[in-house]
Amino acid sequence: NEWLLCNFIQLASNGRALLFYDFNYKTCPYLKIQRIAREYLSKRNIDILDFIIQNISFGCYVYLLIRRSDIMAYNYESTEERQRDDFAHDIFVYGYDSEKRIFYVCDNFKNGKYSREVCTFEEFRTAFENVSPKYEGRLGFMGNVELWQYYDKCKQSFNLDRVQDSFQDYLNSNATAGWSTMDCTRDK
Repeated sequence: NEWLLCNFIQLASNGRALLFYDFNYKTCPYLKIQRIAREYLSKRNIDILDFIIQNISFGCYVYLLIRRSDIMAYNYESTEERQRDDFAHDIFVYGYDSEKRIFYVCDNFKNGKYSREVCTFEEFRTAFENVSPKYEGRLGFMGNVELWQYYDKCKQSFNLDRVQDSFQDYLNSNATAGWSTMDCTRDK
């Protein structure tokens, strides 16, 4: 895909992780993103499990915040560490098995390595319901659940100027102006 060849060129680090400097998924022309407020689901008594299953059946993926300590696939040193952790983290749900009552999910489960895992419906419901309000704004979610769908009508062409600017700025350790980039400055 020509669009992919024009992105993911520069890398940056915030001191903790290596990141793609020049990518923000919200600007990806191949993603249709819908945002639904968690409060909307709650006030209408929409069960999160049914919501996810229905939307995956309609061809969407689900991206949202959960309390990670409620999902056993996350790697913890001890039971005490798991019990102390109320941190909300983003998780990507791409499938389910209604007979086994599991979701297929992706995240950095094992020592920061991005992987595919499973979690039970019960774990997921608890993890969704236990997100502390103090984390609702984390990663720009602003109390929302996101539905992602592939947009197959997108027509992007190769942008040689973008690639040349990116390589030049990468070689000179400069931020490329005018891009949708993430702030990778190290915390002071």
